[in-house]
Amino acid sequence: MCKGERWVYGDLRHYNRNPHTEKWTIHNPDTGLETDIDEKTIGQYTGLHDRKDREIYEGDILFVEFADKSGGYYLVGWNDKTAAWGIMNQYEYQSIHDGYDFAEFKNHTLLAFFKEAIIFEVAGNIHDNPELMNIPKTKKITMEKAEKFISEHTRKLTQYGYDYFLWVTPDDAKEAVEIAREETLLEVAAWINDTFIFSKQAKEDFSQTFNIKML
Repeated sequence: MCKGERWVYGDLRHYNRNPHTEKWTIHNPDTGLETDIDEKTIGQYTGLHDRKDREIYEGDILFVEFADKSGGYYLVGWNDKTAAWGIMNQYEYQSIHDGYDFAEFKNHTLLAFFKEAIIFEVAGNIHDNPELMNIPKTKKITMEKAEKFISEHTRKLTQYGYDYFLWVTPDDAKEAVEIAREETLLEVAAWINDTFIFSKQAKEDFSQTFNIKML
């Protein structure tokens, strides 16, 4: 974004020989014009387009919806570990602000959504529309609610001096994962991960959702 509060596109240039006059600019190769920009708003083109053929840039927020009406808003960003573009959901984004450091942009999720989603389009960006990444208040649950559900749907197992919990049915395990997905207090997610025995599919779903390595 340029200093005049409008978006500009072109080649990025950085002038830093003199720290007192350091600046970032965008050079338009077609017009030859060079525009001063706010470096905090720099967003690289990902090489991808949404369903409406709009270019997707770093910092864009995508709205994704599947055939079963599930989906939501996802932030686009770069993952240094995998050296690839990826996305993170509202809960992962919020976890960073809450002080957690395990959330990251997932490349496999971006590619899967790109292939499978019915709606896959740019809804805004993190600079102009940060409110899109806010967690819906209606989806927040408490530790008390999570504990109540778990106590009603599990049986306790003590092994090697540790207490574990087994889900009564596969559907209970699936529902628990859905509850964890909606949880904004990620301590609940970590607690479930540490103390519960999941089915293979539930374990995979949980790992992908929270980017936590399951036991």
